[in-house]
Amino acid sequence: MASKLLAHHCAAWLTAAVVVCAVELAAIREDPQETGQCVTAVITRVIDGDTYVGQVDLPLGVSLREEHIRLYGVDTPELSSHDELQQQLAEAARRWAEQHVQWQRVTLEVHGRDSFGRVLARVFLNGNDVGKMLLEKGLAKEWTP
Repeated sequence: MASKLLAHHCAAWLTAAVVVCAVELAAIREDPQETGQCVTAVITRVIDGDTYVGQVDLPLGVSLREEHIRLYGVDTPELSSHDELQQQLAEAARRWAEQHVQWQRVTLEVHGRDSFGRVLARVFLNGNDVGKMLLEKGLAKEWTP
């Protein structure tokens, strides 16, 4: 009897956790213009200086699938640039992000999604704005989507 009661409570808790996660995911996906929503993530891959892939966390310690994240407010040079100086800056920005952001838990201040479906977000590492750090190092310029 006790094991059936425990199983019932575990099933109810699991159902509640799934509902909470679905609501949180819907908030990110359904209203891409919503600003200010904050979530945490672990950056698992750096694509370039301003685009990362992260495992987004939801309440109750549940992690979502990986999301592509585009830094909001800054732009780094493109790795595919034909200009040698721009390509060197792009590589430097990517290396900096790999050294400082990859495998770190960050806070995302969500600003919706871009036309590619990436989460647009200001990214904070230990309370410091990653975009501002790239700007201060001369590896990015200001960008308005």
